[in-house]
Amino acid sequence: MASARDRRHPRVRLQPAILTGGAVLLALIGLLFLGIVAEQGKMERLAADSQDRMVPLILERQRAVVNLERLKQSGAIVLSADDPRRRREALLAAQALAFHPTFQFDPSLKRQVTDAYSVIRQVSSAKARRSENVPAGDTAPSAEEERLAETWAQTLVELNTVGDRLLVDVTELTAGRLGQIQERTRLVSQVIQFAFVAVLAIFIAAGLLIRRHVVRPLLSAADGLRRIGEGERDIRLPGARTQELDSILNAVVRLGTQAEELRLTRDRAEAASQAKASFLANMSHEIRTPMNAVIGLSHLALKTDLTPRQRDYVLKISQSGQHLLGIINDILDFSKIEAGKLSVERTGFHLDKVLGTLADLIAEKAAAKGLELIFDVAQTVPSDLIGDPLRIGQILVNYANNAVKFTERGEIAIIVRLEEEAGSELLVRFEVRDTGIGLSDEQKHQLFQSFQQADASTTRKYGGTGLGLAISKRLAELMGGSVGVDSAPGRGSCFWFTARLGRDKPRRVLLPRPDLRGLRCLVVDDNENARVVLTDMLSAMSFTAEAVDSGPAAIQAARFAAREGRPFRVVLLDWQMPGMDGLETSAGLAALELDQAPHHIMVTSYGREEVLKGAENTAIEEVLFKPVNPSALFDGIMRVLGADEQAADALPVPAAASTADLSGLRGARILLAEDNDLNQQVACELLGDAGLAVEVAENGAIAVDMVQAAHYDLVLMDMQMPVMDGVAATLEIRRLGFADLPIVAMTANAMQADRERCLDAGMNDYLAKPIDPDALWTTLLTWIVPRPGLGADAPAPLPTPVADDEGDLPAGVPGLDTVTGLSRVLGKKRLYLDLLRKFAAGQREVVTAIRGALDAGDLAAAERHAHTLKGTAGNIGAHPVQDAATDLETVIRDARPRPEIDERLAALEPPLGALLAHLEAALAPTGDTAPSTAQPAAVDAVELHALCDRLRQLLLDSDPDAEEALAANADLLRAAFPNRFETIAGQIRNFDFDEAAAALDAALTDRGITAQA
Repeated sequence: MASARDRRHPRVRLQPAILTGGAVLLALIGLLFLGIVAEQGKMERLAADSQDRMVPLILERQRAVVNLERLKQSGAIVLSADDPRRRREALLAAQALAFHPTFQFDPSLKRQVTDAYSVIRQVSSAKARRSENVPAGDTAPSAEEERLAETWAQTLVELNTVGDRLLVDVTELTAGRLGQIQERTRLVSQVIQFAFVAVLAIFIAAGLLIRRHVVRPLLSAADGLRRIGEGERDIRLPGARTQELDSILNAVVRLGTQAEELRLTRDRAEAASQAKASFLANMSHEIRTPMNAVIGLSHLALKTDLTPRQRDYVLKISQSGQHLLGIINDILDFSKIEAGKLSVERTGFHLDKVLGTLADLIAEKAAAKGLELIFDVAQTVPSDLIGDPLRIGQILVNYANNAVKFTERGEIAIIVRLEEEAGSELLVRFEVRDTGIGLSDEQKHQLFQSFQQADASTTRKYGGTGLGLAISKRLAELMGGSVGVDSAPGRGSCFWFTARLGRDKPRRVLLPRPDLRGLRCLVVDDNENARVVLTDMLSAMSFTAEAVDSGPAAIQAARFAAREGRPFRVVLLDWQMPGMDGLETSAGLAALELDQAPHHIMVTSYGREEVLKGAENTAIEEVLFKPVNPSALFDGIMRVLGADEQAADALPVPAAASTADLSGLRGARILLAEDNDLNQQVACELLGDAGLAVEVAENGAIAVDMVQAAHYDLVLMDMQMPVMDGVAATLEIRRLGFADLPIVAMTANAMQADRERCLDAGMNDYLAKPIDPDALWTTLLTWIVPRPGLGADAPAPLPTPVADDEGDLPAGVPGLDTVTGLSRVLGKKRLYLDLLRKFAAGQREVVTAIRGALDAGDLAAAERHAHTLKGTAGNIGAHPVQDAATDLETVIRDARPRPEIDERLAALEPPLGALLAHLEAALAPTGDTAPSTAQPAAVDAVELHALCDRLRQLLLDSDPDAEEALAANADLLRAAFPNRFETIAGQIRNFDFDEAAAALDAALTDRGITAQA
């Protein structure tokens, strides 16, 4: 890189040179302008002179010529006329002309005119005398008249000569003046031409000078800048004649030098950034590895028998490890923000679940400090939203942790409000209010900035990195919202953020069955905000709620309500209240011995074991832990009321009956790539009932082979399968040339990134599990291309006898939404019961399988197990298990630390274990699988033969309708094949159609019946 040139600067400065040149140019133009003005003045004076002097002279002579002609005419009349009157008139006219002022300008002309008049007068006198002396009739002229006639002829000659001379004078005067004007005009034209040429020459000269001394240096500077932009290092530029432009060129050269230095600095910065990223990754790995051991071993140690002092030490070690892990996560998130790689998802989520996770993380901390934790969600805020639940929870956890940290007494309220609503797009405001130390204006201005804290002194009481609020601000902005804080010293703080979210299809509407609506509830809590929140929740659920602030007030209100004939059916009691606590209040209410005693529910934020132990042998029927979300409150009330689970779980949003007309698709061939037998059964049943022919591939590799071997109208492709996943299978199918084959992803992966992966791989559309029949029909109608053989041209499906109901659905199973589950299978109770049995049988060991895969380091297998559990739980309507499996799958996919994965796995075990236990207890063996103790029914050989032929054909066609045929004719088949029926039924339910066909053939052979080929 060449440095700036070290040489003497030119003496000429651009600005004075331009000013001087401009002044000279203006002076020259001014001189030319003055010359043109001078010539124009002469022209004007010449015109004025012509107007004042020449025009009167010319007009005078012209009038003299005219009067001469008139005089000659008068003389001719006098000479030729015999009428005395006419001669007299002509004579008078000649007299007037002879003495007219027109002829006064020239004495000789005046004399000649006077002489001519004298002759006219003499002729007139001679004619008059002749008329008097000569007899009438004598017309011969006299000698005098002849003489006068000759005289008049000579006079006429003279007059003509005078007239010609006057005309010549006029012509000469006019020509002379015109000549002068032409000369002046020529001079003016020459001056203008000269001025134009001079100005043009001046401008050309100025342009050449500017081009040479201004434009050329500027072009050189621009070329230098271009070369700098292209990365050229050695920049050398010519000098300039002016100081300013020379300075510009020197600046360009210096800029090139600085650009090279900046380039080197940028390279070093990028290398440093890469080194920092590598360092952070290595640091994260190196710190997380021992931290996993510290946290994990601490967790295990806390499960052993420890002395109180040892337990305190180990607990503090675990808490310190979790705190350090949080700091590491903040640093990594901040690094992502700096690199612009932090993004947010947009997927469906349940707000109660986000708040429940928040409560799990901070409730114990708040309870340890004696703080009341309140969730206040407005009724206008929908529970089912579309957004990024992880990031929303991250901001809330950060805000809430700060609130707990800076609050010594009082309460912490998590408030959710709806600010804007535009169709399905919502602007939701989240607030975390506390009664802590508050903030000054100066401290508020420092918040939401990186590495800034309200108290940054070395003697500060509260810890932290100062990154949490900066990360929260960036996350809120990514979600289309903003952040802020309202606070005053000593009056607490309100940290808030907004996020733009979508409205998702609601899974639950918290309304009891009609006979329970309007049910009277009493809320007993000494905290006003807690009372308001609970009463609002109860009112939104159609209950009638009243609230009191103490135990004695509750007893009095219950006694008064019973006396008025409006007793309370449910009483919600806070545990820790001044004077009379919740347990004492419950005992006091029981002592009233009311005719209709209310159900008692304890609502508390304090130690679970202590509360549960204290509630034993009391009237307390249910314990809810603060902060209570609407779902938990609703379910608790329904449980104590003893309502059946189907009604208690919730009234689902009425689903409109499917209006999709699939008759045009009947006979279409569908390939289902799915490894889970439960999901296979659901899809096959739905598609088979619609008249579609379904074939199943248990992994992506089999699907690729089947696509090459046969024609399919559409492929339903799961993403996560063994051997070859759905994405790899789709890429392979497209590579083989099946570009027009519609492939639709059908998976439980609902994140936006997963959708994009499917579409990028070449899939045409996306269906999320659990399978929504309406969405499935819409997708089929969109992508299946009509062809000959479909619709009316397709053979009608074999009629299947309708199977009898296998009993009532299981009731009282916690966490099982049977209404939603039935909707997944279009209300088929038998199919739904089969799905429940398969779920109970297939997912019994899933936690052990996931833990074993994690121990073996096989994250892919662990994620696949969690993914399968998530999808199957969604199919049957087990929402708590589905949500817990979703969280587990997320942390496994993100390769989070093992303690965090174990925490999610531990959170999955209780709802899954309870669900499996209740299902196993509720699903007693049904009629088609339990051994029959009745006498064998008589077997109709003809009916049996027809049934077996039809069933065998269904099995050979791998038609799921075989299971319905089996269920509808279970008694006949059990009577005919008592030793083989269980085997055949089990194989059909497991979709082992080939083995079932072989077993059926063997059973027919045992009875001496030959199966038809």
